[in-house]
Formats: sequence, structure tokens, C-alpha cells
Amino acid sequence: MDDEFCRERLRTVRDLAEKADPVIKKRLLELARHYERRLAIGAKHPKDRGGNHDRRENSHP
Repeated sequence: MDDEFCRERLRTVRDLAEKADPVIKKRLLELARHYERRLAIGAKHPKDRGGNHDRRENSHP
């Protein structure tokens, strides 16, 4: 997921939480924290946008 997607989803989830009943609001705010963590991690570790992410070598013939 890219950062822009996470920011937009975070806004959407927070907006929904404002209108939700207490049980659903709690779950939505937990989901919002998930997106906040993803954004924080992305800010600390810029993503490698190129190359193969699976660096395992194929050892089978």
C-alpha cells in the first residue's frame, strides 16, 4: 500500500467512526491506528520501489 492510499483510508475510517455506534467506533478507531502505524513505518523506512522484493534464490533445478 502506498502512503496516499493509507492517508485517504485513514480519513475515511475516522469519518465513519464519528458517525458509528460505540462498539463499531471502537473497531474503526483500532483500524485507524493500524493505518497510522503503516504511515509512521513508511516515513521511517522509505520503500524500495524497484527490483525484486523476494531475494531468495531458486535452489531447485
